[in-house]
Amino acid sequence: MSDKILGYDHEERSVESGQKPHPGDHIPPETGDGADYHGLHLATVLVYLSLNLISFSQILNLVGSGAFARDIADVVGGSDDTIWLSYTIAITTCVLGPPVAQAADYWGRKWFIIILTFFGVIGCIIVSRATSMGMAIGGEVMAGLAFGSQPLLYGVSSEILPRKWRPIAQGGMNVSIGLAGIFTLLVGLSLTQNNPVNFRIFFYITAGVQAVAALIFAFLYNPPLRPLQSSLSLREKLHKLDWIGYLFLASGAANDFFILEVSILYETDLFRVGQRFMITFFTSIVASMSTAFYCSQTKKLRIPTTLAYLSFLIFNVLMATATLSSGTAIWGYVIFLGLGLGICLTCLVTAAQLSAPPMLMQVFYYVLP
Repeated sequence: MSDKILGYDHEERSVESGQKPHPGDHIPPETGDGADYHGLHLATVLVYLSLNLISFSQILNLVGSGAFARDIADVVGGSDDTIWLSYTIAITTCVLGPPVAQAADYWGRKWFIIILTFFGVIGCIIVSRATSMGMAIGGEVMAGLAFGSQPLLYGVSSEILPRKWRPIAQGGMNVSIGLAGIFTLLVGLSLTQNNPVNFRIFFYITAGVQAVAALIFAFLYNPPLRPLQSSLSLREKLHKLDWIGYLFLASGAANDFFILEVSILYETDLFRVGQRFMITFFTSIVASMSTAFYCSQTKKLRIPTTLAYLSFLIFNVLMATATLSSGTAIWGYVIFLGLGLGICLTCLVTAAQLSAPPMLMQVFYYVLP
């Protein structure tokens, strides 16, 4: 399938190849990306939906690894090691994200997304069939490899759509994240509420979504070679990768999990823990859609970005001052977290696409989420 059918952003590739964009481009007018854009086709829509499904399935696994940790332990044992079900995802994301993001500029994005997503399929199947906690953790390690493709999902979604639609495209990706969190906490926790062994069904569902999305993407996304992909030798490509930087970034990265904290301090019923966290996703969906519409209409990113960081600040201040008696108030605190996530991801990814050098675009996608 040609690049014309998928409507790739030729302007971005022309910059990579040394051609200067029109000097009047700010947030480009119709002529900025319309000259080479050939319309919205079914293939474009299906590829974009497959990207959303991949992102959706990743969040299913991420939230599920924490939400169903106790259920997995009840079935296979090893309750002392449940924390590693979530931490392995954080570790593999930090380790794989930077090299995959940069390597995609030299080898292309397609096969990194496909191969890593199929690792996610295999990992989720292993978790669903686990007979010990060690096997479940090993499955999450393999499933976590899929998260290395996160920055590429945003890159491809922008590549196949015109620049004027990028805020909406990123808003749609963030909506899929919110829907995945809601699906996990509603459907998943409903499955395991009375029978912990049903966590296996949830991970089968996750594997199935990933497999379908990867197959759609593999058949319909067929981009031309990127300039650096065809002009550099294998040795030159390996030499350009920042191996030292990868080590420093991975060793300095850390993560925290709100749902685990709430389950320890305020709730014993995991379904109610999920209900608290679900507010974050509902809020982020509304915030993402509203921000995408606002940015598309006004061509402004500064005001919503500032609002996003103010929301994060308020949330962190509230959580830092929370006490054991703040259980009821926590229901409202997460609204600020959802606002920050929904607004921030939409605005910053869009800003990176408009300002980052083409050779650093994938790295920007990794750092931002």
